[in-house]
Amino acid sequence: MDKKNLCTLAGIAAWYVIGLTIAVMLFNALF
Repeated sequence: MDKKNLCTLAGIAAWYVIGLTIAVMLFNALF
């Protein structure tokens, strides 16, 4: 696998996890 693609996938995965964590925190704060 190309190293650049791997870095891109890692970045997308990191942002996905961060976004998911924030969404869960907001959900818990609201409800």
